Amino acid sequence: MSRYTPGNLEVKLAVGDIITHPFFRQNERTDRALVILPGRGYLSEHPVLYYLRKMAAEQGYDVLSVQYQFQRFPNTPTGDLSLETTQAVDALLAERAYQRVVFAGKSLGTPLAVEQIHRLTIPDRRLILLTPIGEAVKMVNGHRALTILGTADEVYHTLALDAIHAREKPTHTWRFLQSLNHALETEHWEISLAALGEIIQMCEQFLRE
Repeated sequence: MSRYTPGNLEVKLAVGDIITHPFFRQNERTDRALVILPGRGYLSEHPVLYYLRKMAAEQGYDVLSVQYQFQRFPNTPTGDLSLETTQAVDALLAERAYQRVVFAGKSLGTPLAVEQIHRLTIPDRRLILLTPIGEAVKMVNGHRALTILGTADEVYHTLALDAIHAREKPTHTWRFLQSLNHALETEHWEISLAALGEIIQMCEQFLRE
């Protein structure tokens, strides 16, 4: 029997719409949660986030995969993603008394993840930043973090100096994977599949620590 139950967490937005977020809930009590914040075109069902969710749930985490309104309703313009994310996280925090919350952001989701970690007061807050954009890596500010980038990502060079500086911080781990693009894959399926396993193993170790 599975140790967790796949389901949904419904959240009513300020505009009145109901958003249904995929939610894996542990059958036994847990004090750990993972919040997945996808990219604009890289959804929670894409390989890295899909297997990250399964791995974390098997480790004993409740896992909330946030679905933005513009993804749920394709004809809807992009709204206030910060507010949408806050409402989803607050609904999650009402479920249990979590002592560890990890935010895993992919691309567009990385600055949202950093914003959320600064908002909470839970003692153990962590970040997984997958192909971060904008100022996300500069805003980590001492929180435990794992950043994963591909060397063929178009934002790789703009983050290189940040990476060098961040390596001096014991709380922030950086991993660069050769030839991977912004989707954390290459044009060769064999390399992409091997990289997927490597990425999930890196995240698994980080979640176990």
